[in-house]
Amino acid sequence: MSDGETVSVIFHDEQGKIRQCVVGSASLCEVQETPEGLTRLKWHKPVIAFEAYVKDGEVLPMGEAPHPMMRFDYGQKCWVKDEVLAWSVVRRERNQKLSASDWTDTLSARTRLGEARFTAWQAYRQALRDITLQEDPYQLIWPEVDTQAFSKGALSN
Repeated sequence: MSDGETVSVIFHDEQGKIRQCVVGSASLCEVQETPEGLTRLKWHKPVIAFEAYVKDGEVLPMGEAPHPMMRFDYGQKCWVKDEVLAWSVVRRERNQKLSASDWTDTLSARTRLGEARFTAWQAYRQALRDITLQEDPYQLIWPEVDTQAFSKGALSN
């Protein structure tokens, strides 16, 4: 290995999670000290730490998360459902939908929209607020915009 070649020195924990990665010349990587509690691994090419893990002395790609509400479990070496993350994603989407419909919940909204549309928008917004009362964040039933009731100003999905 020549000094001009780009290599990596990887420091990983016992589950294979890459905690630090130095990418550079062989001489730069050689002088890196191993942090306490981590294992050092010299690797022959550059590594992006959050896209890989170590198993049996090999650096392996994690691949893409199959679903945005999943996280990589280094112990199992695979993507797993993460309910805390899932509820966080649900709340973020719910808040975006509420923000997008804030214009229906102002002092003048009842007059501007008329009673029927105002009431329909209020029911929709309440259903959004209640979304976290459902038990499974992976099997949510999102409230839908009734296009007849909401003919003036529609939300984008």
